[in-house]
Amino acid sequence: MEFMSATVSWLVIGLLLLGAELLTGTFVMVMFGVSALVVSFLTWLNLLPTTTFQLLAFGLFCLISMMLFKDKLKTALTGKTSNSYGSDFGATIKLPADLAPNAMTEVDYQGAKWTLVNSSAQFFTKDQEVKIARVDGVKLIVE
Repeated sequence: MEFMSATVSWLVIGLLLLGAELLTGTFVMVMFGVSALVVSFLTWLNLLPTTTFQLLAFGLFCLISMMLFKDKLKTALTGKTSNSYGSDFGATIKLPADLAPNAMTEVDYQGAKWTLVNSSAQFFTKDQEVKIARVDGVKLIVE
């Protein structure tokens, strides 16, 4: 009876995690839920007979699925990758301080700290609106 109860337990955990994903929208719960369902199936096949093996397999499947599929799943569902800043091109940002040619300053942009780089020969003044020309890592390049 122990064998069936572990299988059902992993099945319930997997389904609860997939259901929780509907509330969070982070895509992480999908990876955990699918991993739990895989462990349930392998337990049902009696390939993971002990709780220790089941927990190790669950952790391993979670890590593998996170590394392999998170960016792909996020791209498929939202159309954006985790490092896709296409919407930032051409956006304007208000300068917190004067910005000389080829100089840098730190700005708050979309809730995060960024390094703003003036790659032009033009001098920008504080509170001036400038357009983002491109993004290079954590740097916003203005011209």
